[in-house]
Amino acid sequence: MGICTIITLLSPVFSTGKYRSFRAVLFMSMGFFGLIPAVHAVVLNWDEPERNVTLAYELAMALSYLIGTMFYIMRIPERWRPGFFDLAGHSHQIFHVFVILGALSHYGAALVFLEYRSRLRCDT
Repeated sequence: MGICTIITLLSPVFSTGKYRSFRAVLFMSMGFFGLIPAVHAVVLNWDEPERNVTLAYELAMALSYLIGTMFYIMRIPERWRPGFFDLAGHSHQIFHVFVILGALSHYGAALVFLEYRSRLRCDT
């Protein structure tokens, strides 16, 4: 997924407006791939209460990516006031704010997981 994203970013063909939705879906998919380890952790650690906390953080990450992508695809708010958001507040900037919020949420999940792992004892 990462390689596809890099190729898309570096290719002039995919930089056109024609592929705006494709790029957005690609970025959103990359964000949702973060749910795979979260689901794996839930399956392995079903009886641990920390799984609920980390899963909530990871779901918040996915929701953040989804909301940011929707702003980007739908071009909100510049579609409502063309020209007004040319310098600040346009959909691409809002998209990046939501990506940062998603990354912070993922970081929060990692901190909970690391704290949980530090309390485990090794029997060997």
